[in-house]
Amino acid sequence: MNDRVLGTIAMICAPALLVEALLLRGQENNVVTGLASMVFMAGWICSNLGMWRLRATGNGVWGRSVLII
Repeated sequence: MNDRVLGTIAMICAPALLVEALLLRGQENNVVTGLASMVFMAGWICSNLGMWRLRATGNGVWGRSVLII
C-alpha cells in the first residue's frame, strides 16, 4: 500500500466520531459507538503508518519512538 492510499483512508475515516455524534444525538448505542470507534482507529493506524514511512518525525530514535508510543 502506498502512502497516498494510506492518507486517503486516514482522511475518509477521520470524521467517524463526528458522524457517530450526529447520528446518536446524545443517546447511547453501543453498536454504533463501537463501529465508529473502529473506523476511526483504522484511519488513525493508517495515518501513523504513513507518518512512519515518510519519516515525518525524523530519523532519530526519539522521533521514531514518538509514533510507537
